[in-house]
Amino acid sequence: MDEDKKPVTGHPYAPPKVKVLDASDAIAPARPREVTIAVCLLCVLFAWKRLSIVHTWNRLGWRDEYAGRGSAAIWGLLLLAWIIGALWRRRNWARIAYCVWVPLGFATQRLLWQRADRRLTLGLSPP
Repeated sequence: MDEDKKPVTGHPYAPPKVKVLDASDAIAPARPREVTIAVCLLCVLFAWKRLSIVHTWNRLGWRDEYAGRGSAAIWGLLLLAWIIGALWRRRNWARIAYCVWVPLGFATQRLLWQRADRRLTLGLSPP
């Protein structure tokens, strides 16, 4: 008896049939010009920081009290290079990380300036 029944086509409650593309089939949209300019400016910032570190070490030398700052600067530079590379590859987590990292850097720099100002007003040598 079931052999006589045929599947119903065009049933109103049938699930929709949509062709699903794989992620590899999708073409990435064109990158906005502003984003390309911003990432290129980040590369310029990276080069500027690199030159700044080299200049600072040439001026101060490899004294022990500056060794920690230098290693922190190198790690920060490596982190910046990694994030810029991820931004270029369109990783969303890199955008979020950079948006968190920049304000933290501004706050840290402000605290360091306040510390240096306090040392100068007390007549101590700058750090």
